[in-house]
Amino acid sequence: MQILSLDDNSAKKASELYKLLSKKGEILDLRDLFIASICLNNNLKLLTLNRKHFERVPGLELETFN
Repeated sequence: MQILSLDDNSAKKASELYKLLSKKGEILDLRDLFIASICLNNNLKLLTLNRKHFERVPGLELETFN
């Protein structure tokens, strides 16, 4: 398992996502924005049990447990 940290690019992406989602009235918790932005910047799918929550993030690929 590789642990990915919040870098400058991911923080900038999180800021962009916050602005975009807040304009739509679909605000996510800051921690979730960081998680989503790290996945987007590293071209990774997000494995989550909260698919409905993260579906708001454009371009984020989701994977759920079966």
